[in-house]
Amino acid sequence: MNMTKTKKSISKSPNKKAKKVGEIFEVSIIDILLNPRQPRRVFDNEKIKELSDSIKQYGLLQPVIVTKVGNNFELVSGERRLRASRMAGFKKIFAILKENDFSDQRKLELALIENIQRENLSEVDEAIAYKELIDDFGLNQDEIATKMNKSRSSIANKLRLLKLPEAILEDLRLKNIDFGHAKLLLSLENSDLQIKTWQKMKEKEMTVRELDSEVKRVRPDKKWRSLSRTKDEKTKEEEDKLKDIFETRVSILKRGNGAKVVFNFYSKEDYDAFLKKVEDYDYFNI
Repeated sequence: MNMTKTKKSISKSPNKKAKKVGEIFEVSIIDILLNPRQPRRVFDNEKIKELSDSIKQYGLLQPVIVTKVGNNFELVSGERRLRASRMAGFKKIFAILKENDFSDQRKLELALIENIQRENLSEVDEAIAYKELIDDFGLNQDEIATKMNKSRSSIANKLRLLKLPEAILEDLRLKNIDFGHAKLLLSLENSDLQIKTWQKMKEKEMTVRELDSEVKRVRPDKKWRSLSRTKDEKTKEEEDKLKDIFETRVSILKRGNGAKVVFNFYSKEDYDAFLKKVEDYDYFNI
Protein backbone atom coordinates (compact mmCIF):
# COMPACT_ATOMS: atom_id res chain seq x y z
CA MET A 1 0.00 0.00 0.00
CA ASN A 2 1.32 3.45 -0.92
CA MET A 3 1.36 5.59 2.21
CA THR A 4 3.41 8.50 0.86
CA LYS A 5 0.53 10.59 -0.49
CA THR A 6 -1.73 10.73 2.53
CA LYS A 7 -2.76 14.33 1.94
CA LYS A 8 -4.07 13.66 -1.56
CA SER A 9 -5.07 10.04 -1.28
CA ILE A 10 -8.32 10.07 0.71
CA SER A 11 -10.04 6.80 1.49
CA LYS A 12 -13.48 6.46 -0.05
CA SER A 13 -14.80 4.44 2.86
CA PRO A 14 -15.91 6.35 5.98
CA ASN A 15 -14.02 6.06 9.27
CA LYS A 16 -17.00 4.57 11.05
CA LYS A 17 -16.95 1.44 8.91
CA ALA A 18 -15.83 -1.60 10.89
CA LYS A 19 -12.11 -2.18 10.69
CA LYS A 20 -10.19 -5.38 11.25
CA VAL A 21 -7.52 -5.60 13.95
CA GLY A 22 -4.10 -5.22 12.35
CA GLU A 23 -5.56 -3.40 9.34
CA ILE A 24 -3.88 -0.26 8.00
CA PHE A 25 -6.52 2.33 7.17
CA GLU A 26 -7.02 6.06 6.72
CA VAL A 27 -8.62 7.91 9.61
CA SER A 28 -9.64 11.54 10.07
CA ILE A 29 -7.30 13.29 12.48
CA ILE A 30 -10.30 14.84 14.25
CA ASP A 31 -11.52 11.33 15.10
CA ILE A 32 -8.32 10.45 16.99
CA LEU A 33 -8.28 11.00 20.76
CA LEU A 34 -4.88 11.52 22.40
CA ASN A 35 -3.37 8.89 24.69
CA PRO A 36 -4.24 10.02 28.25
CA ARG A 37 -1.10 8.26 29.48
CA GLN A 38 1.34 10.05 27.16
CA PRO A 39 4.49 10.55 29.28
CA ARG A 40 5.79 13.48 27.23
CA ARG A 41 4.75 16.79 28.78
CA VAL A 42 6.62 19.07 26.39
CA PHE A 43 6.85 18.78 22.61
CA ASP A 44 9.69 20.53 20.79
CA ASN A 45 7.93 22.72 18.22
CA GLU A 46 11.04 22.99 16.06
CA LYS A 47 11.35 19.20 15.90
CA ILE A 48 7.65 18.87 15.12
CA LYS A 49 8.09 21.46 12.33
CA GLU A 50 11.03 19.48 10.89
CA LEU A 51 8.96 16.29 10.96
CA SER A 52 6.02 18.17 9.43
CA ASP A 53 8.19 19.40 6.54
CA SER A 54 9.39 15.84 5.95
CA ILE A 55 5.81 14.50 5.95
CA LYS A 56 4.79 17.21 3.49
CA GLN A 57 7.51 16.06 1.13
CA TYR A 58 7.45 12.30 1.58
CA GLY A 59 4.14 11.54 3.29
CA LEU A 60 3.63 9.70 6.58
CA LEU A 61 5.87 6.66 6.16
CA GLN A 62 5.02 5.02 9.51
CA PRO A 63 1.34 4.75 10.54
CA VAL A 64 0.28 5.67 14.05
CA ILE A 65 -1.25 2.99 16.27
CA VAL A 66 -4.83 3.36 17.52
CA THR A 67 -7.56 1.43 19.27
CA LYS A 68 -11.33 1.80 18.77
CA VAL A 69 -13.10 3.76 21.52
CA GLY A 70 -16.80 4.25 20.91
CA ASN A 71 -17.22 6.14 17.61
CA ASN A 72 -13.63 7.41 17.74
CA PHE A 73 -10.10 6.06 17.90
CA GLU A 74 -7.64 6.51 20.73
CA LEU A 75 -3.95 6.96 20.00
CA VAL A 76 -1.65 4.32 21.46
CA SER A 77 1.61 5.59 19.96
CA GLY A 78 2.69 8.20 17.42
CA GLU A 79 1.63 11.55 18.90
CA ARG A 80 4.59 13.40 17.34
CA ARG A 81 3.61 12.04 13.91
CA LEU A 82 -0.03 13.00 14.54
CA ARG A 83 0.89 16.57 15.53
CA ALA A 84 3.27 16.93 12.60
CA SER A 85 0.69 15.63 10.12
CA ARG A 86 -1.88 18.09 11.44
CA MET A 87 0.70 20.90 11.14
CA ALA A 88 1.36 19.79 7.55
CA GLY A 89 -2.32 20.34 6.78
CA PHE A 90 -3.35 16.69 6.52
CA LYS A 91 -6.98 15.88 7.30
CA LYS A 92 -6.45 12.12 7.31
CA ILE A 93 -3.50 9.87 8.12
CA PHE A 94 -2.78 6.17 8.04
CA ALA A 95 -3.20 4.16 11.24
CA ILE A 96 -2.92 0.56 12.39
CA LEU A 97 -5.85 -0.72 14.43
CA LYS A 98 -5.03 -2.71 17.55
CA GLU A 99 -7.31 -4.62 19.92
CA ASN A 100 -8.88 -2.33 22.51
CA ASP A 101 -7.50 -4.41 25.36
CA PHE A 102 -4.83 -1.97 26.49
CA SER A 103 -5.01 -1.14 30.18
CA ASP A 104 -3.95 2.33 31.32
CA GLN A 105 -0.73 0.73 32.56
CA ARG A 106 -0.04 -0.84 29.17
CA LYS A 107 -0.76 2.46 27.36
CA LEU A 108 1.76 4.22 29.59
CA GLU A 109 4.34 1.47 29.10
CA LEU A 110 4.00 1.51 25.30
CA ALA A 111 4.19 5.29 25.06
CA LEU A 112 7.16 5.34 27.42
CA ILE A 113 9.02 2.63 25.49
CA GLU A 114 8.38 4.40 22.18
CA ASN A 115 9.72 7.70 23.52
CA ILE A 116 12.77 6.11 25.15
CA GLN A 117 13.62 4.12 22.02
CA ARG A 118 13.52 7.35 20.02
CA GLU A 119 15.86 8.91 22.63
CA ASN A 120 13.99 12.22 22.71
CA LEU A 121 12.07 12.03 25.98
CA SER A 122 13.38 14.31 28.70
CA GLU A 123 14.76 12.70 31.85
CA VAL A 124 12.12 14.53 33.88
CA ASP A 125 9.17 13.18 31.87
CA GLU A 126 10.76 9.73 31.97
CA ALA A 127 11.02 9.96 35.76
CA ILE A 128 7.40 11.12 36.11
CA ALA A 129 6.25 8.17 33.98
CA TYR A 130 8.22 5.74 36.17
CA LYS A 131 6.62 7.30 39.26
CA GLU A 132 3.17 6.81 37.71
CA LEU A 133 3.94 3.13 37.17
CA ILE A 134 4.86 2.89 40.86
CA ASP A 135 2.10 5.05 42.35
CA ASP A 136 -0.80 4.17 40.04
CA PHE A 137 -0.04 0.53 39.19
CA GLY A 138 2.05 -0.75 42.09
CA LEU A 139 5.16 -1.69 40.11
CA ASN A 140 8.52 -1.70 41.89
CA GLN A 141 11.82 -0.51 40.45
CA ASP A 142 12.95 -4.03 39.53
CA GLU A 143 9.75 -4.62 37.52
CA ILE A 144 10.09 -1.29 35.73
CA ALA A 145 13.74 -2.03 34.94
CA THR A 146 12.76 -5.37 33.40
CA LYS A 147 9.94 -3.88 31.32
CA MET A 148 12.10 -0.99 30.07
CA ASN A 149 15.21 -3.16 29.57
CA LYS A 150 17.23 -0.87 31.83
CA SER A 151 19.28 -1.34 34.99
CA ARG A 152 17.62 -0.78 38.34
CA SER A 153 20.18 1.90 39.18
CA SER A 154 19.19 3.78 36.02
CA ILE A 155 15.53 3.77 37.12
CA ALA A 156 16.48 4.82 40.66
CA ASN A 157 18.65 7.70 39.40
CA LYS A 158 15.84 9.02 37.22
CA LEU A 159 13.30 8.82 40.06
CA ARG A 160 15.62 10.72 42.39
CA LEU A 161 15.50 13.68 40.01
CA LEU A 162 11.96 14.41 41.17
CA LYS A 163 13.38 15.55 44.52
CA LEU A 164 14.90 18.61 42.82
CA PRO A 165 13.14 22.02 42.95
CA GLU A 166 10.65 22.57 40.12
CA ALA A 167 12.73 25.36 38.54
CA ILE A 168 15.70 23.01 38.09
CA LEU A 169 13.45 20.22 36.79
CA GLU A 170 11.98 22.58 34.19
CA ASP A 171 15.50 23.57 33.09
CA LEU A 172 16.37 19.89 32.69
CA ARG A 173 13.12 19.17 30.86
CA LEU A 174 13.92 21.94 28.37
CA LYS A 175 17.47 20.57 28.04
CA ASN A 176 19.03 23.81 29.27
CA ILE A 177 21.13 21.69 31.63
CA ASP A 178 22.42 18.12 31.36
CA PHE A 179 21.50 15.06 33.40
CA GLY A 180 25.02 15.18 34.85
CA HIS A 181 24.41 18.70 36.14
CA ALA A 182 21.14 17.62 37.74
CA LYS A 183 22.71 14.63 39.52
CA LEU A 184 25.39 16.85 41.02
CA LEU A 185 22.85 19.42 42.20
CA LEU A 186 20.82 16.60 43.73
CA SER A 187 23.82 15.59 45.85
CA LEU A 188 23.56 18.86 47.78
CA GLU A 189 20.34 17.58 49.38
CA ASN A 190 19.28 21.10 50.39
CA SER A 191 16.86 22.91 48.10
CA ASP A 192 18.13 26.39 48.97
CA LEU A 193 21.72 25.38 48.27
CA GLN A 194 20.62 23.55 45.12
CA ILE A 195 18.90 26.68 43.76
CA LYS A 196 21.82 28.94 44.70
CA THR A 197 24.36 26.60 43.06
CA TRP A 198 22.15 26.12 39.98
CA GLN A 199 21.89 29.88 39.51
CA LYS A 200 25.66 30.27 39.80
CA MET A 201 26.16 27.37 37.39
CA LYS A 202 23.94 29.03 34.79
CA GLU A 203 25.55 32.43 35.28
CA LYS A 204 29.05 31.02 34.77
CA GLU A 205 27.93 28.41 32.17
CA MET A 206 29.69 25.63 34.08
CA THR A 207 30.52 22.28 32.56
CA VAL A 208 29.68 19.13 34.53
CA ARG A 209 33.28 18.89 35.72
CA GLU A 210 33.31 22.55 36.82
CA LEU A 211 30.03 22.05 38.66
CA ASP A 212 31.48 18.95 40.33
CA SER A 213 34.28 21.09 41.77
CA GLU A 214 31.78 23.75 42.87
CA VAL A 215 29.54 21.18 44.57
CA LYS A 216 32.49 19.75 46.48
CA ARG A 217 33.46 23.27 47.53
CA VAL A 218 30.04 24.26 48.87
CA ARG A 219 29.05 20.99 50.51
CA PRO A 220 28.85 21.43 54.27
CA ASP A 221 30.59 18.08 54.74
CA LYS A 222 34.28 18.79 55.43
CA LYS A 223 35.29 15.39 54.14
CA TRP A 224 34.00 16.29 50.69
CA ARG A 225 35.82 19.63 50.77
CA SER A 226 39.05 17.88 51.62
CA LEU A 227 38.61 15.70 48.56
CA SER A 228 38.25 18.67 46.24
CA ARG A 229 41.98 19.43 46.16
CA THR A 230 43.65 19.86 42.82
CA LYS A 231 44.23 16.48 41.22
CA ASP A 232 46.47 15.45 38.38
CA GLU A 233 44.97 14.38 35.08
CA LYS A 234 45.73 10.70 35.70
CA THR A 235 43.74 10.73 38.93
CA LYS A 236 40.83 12.49 37.21
CA GLU A 237 40.89 9.89 34.43
CA GLU A 238 40.85 7.11 37.03
CA GLU A 239 37.84 8.74 38.75
CA ASP A 240 36.00 9.05 35.43
CA LYS A 241 36.68 5.42 34.58
CA LEU A 242 35.33 4.19 37.91
CA LYS A 243 32.36 6.53 37.57
CA ASP A 244 31.51 5.05 34.14
CA ILE A 245 31.85 1.50 35.44
CA PHE A 246 29.82 1.86 38.65
CA GLU A 247 27.48 4.71 37.61
CA THR A 248 28.07 6.79 40.73
CA ARG A 249 30.34 9.63 41.75
CA VAL A 250 33.86 8.60 42.77
CA SER A 251 36.65 10.56 44.46
CA ILE A 252 40.24 9.38 44.75
CA LEU A 253 42.52 10.95 47.36
CA LYS A 254 46.19 10.02 47.04
CA ARG A 255 48.65 10.47 49.89
CA GLY A 256 52.21 9.28 49.53
CA ASN A 257 52.16 5.71 48.21
CA GLY A 258 48.60 5.12 49.35
CA ALA A 259 45.18 6.17 48.10
CA LYS A 260 41.61 6.37 49.34
CA VAL A 261 38.69 5.76 46.97
CA VAL A 262 35.31 7.16 48.01
CA PHE A 263 32.08 6.02 46.32
CA ASN A 264 29.13 8.32 46.94
CA PHE A 265 25.58 6.92 47.08
CA TYR A 266 22.37 8.91 47.32
CA SER A 267 19.97 6.09 48.16
CA LYS A 268 19.87 2.48 49.29
CA GLU A 269 18.89 1.52 45.73
CA ASP A 270 22.09 3.09 44.40
CA TYR A 271 24.15 1.25 47.02
CA ASP A 272 22.45 -2.09 46.27
CA ALA A 273 23.05 -1.58 42.54
CA PHE A 274 26.72 -0.87 43.26
CA LEU A 275 27.11 -4.08 45.25
CA LYS A 276 25.48 -6.02 42.42
CA LYS A 277 27.92 -4.52 39.92
CA VAL A 278 30.85 -5.43 42.20
CA GLU A 279 29.60 -9.03 42.33
CA ASP A 280 28.96 -9.33 38.59
CA TYR A 281 31.76 -7.24 37.10
CA ASP A 282 34.28 -8.89 34.76
CA TYR A 283 37.48 -7.70 36.40
CA PHE A 284 39.66 -9.42 33.81
CA ASN A 285 38.48 -7.00 31.12
CA ILE A 286 38.86 -3.68 32.92
